[in-house]
Amino acid sequence: MAALDEQLAVASNAADFIAMLGRTLQAMLRDDTEFLTLSFEVFTLSRRNPEIAVEFSELVRRTREHVAGVLAAKQAEGVLVLRADPEAIAEIIFGLGDGLALRILAEPDRDHRATVAAGTLAVAALIG
Repeated sequence: MAALDEQLAVASNAADFIAMLGRTLQAMLRDDTEFLTLSFEVFTLSRRNPEIAVEFSELVRRTREHVAGVLAAKQAEGVLVLRADPEAIAEIIFGLGDGLALRILAEPDRDHRATVAAGTLAVAALIG
């Protein structure tokens, strides 16, 4: 989370912010696929184990709220213009990122550039 905070702190406009999100996704897919795989495995386990479900839900909530706070702060600084509730936007960003990551990992030989570009446009529609 600290690395994400550092990257977000230097964003001076929406394009910087969105580009940083894209770089983060690409870096995770390139350098940290184990973390992504573990995240998906913990989610799967949480569906069958109530104790894991509580912990996973808490992690998801804290992460969403943290990013929502960063979005709101960037809006207050005049860096971003949010077109929806910060928490809703954070949820969309994570949903797109998680979904794209799963699909990219499932089809590593496919060219996903157009899909990632479409996701970028979707985020840009929410963060101006």
